[in-house]
Amino acid sequence: MHTLTDWLRLAFRICLSCTLMIEAILGMLPHLNVYNLSTVTAGMDDPFHKDAAFGVLYFIISIWLLFGIKTNIVAALGGILLVLPAMVMAVPGSDALAIKLALATVFALPLALFGGGRYAVNDRCDWREAF
Repeated sequence: MHTLTDWLRLAFRICLSCTLMIEAILGMLPHLNVYNLSTVTAGMDDPFHKDAAFGVLYFIISIWLLFGIKTNIVAALGGILLVLPAMVMAVPGSDALAIKLALATVFALPLALFGGGRYAVNDRCDWREAF
């Protein structure tokens, strides 16, 4: 059972990292958004500087998630950075807000609670040893 949960944590880390990487690429290079995908920072007043700042943050967090560095903290930060701008900028009840909330809940919440598992490079939180 432990190997299944370790593989699931690895899959969640990769999926959350890919989600953040897509947000980073579309935020920093908006001309690549040929399918008009909704990004978290779409609709901000000064789009370039905020998109670039969020893009750099998303990129760094996605790289840290790929390697499994401090997965609890980084996954929580990634989930918060996906949800908060979407809650501020999106219209209440919109599809973009629902998608970002679902992605953050499904991918970031289990990682923030249980860590990156055995396949993380630097993850010190082991809930079995804590209790």
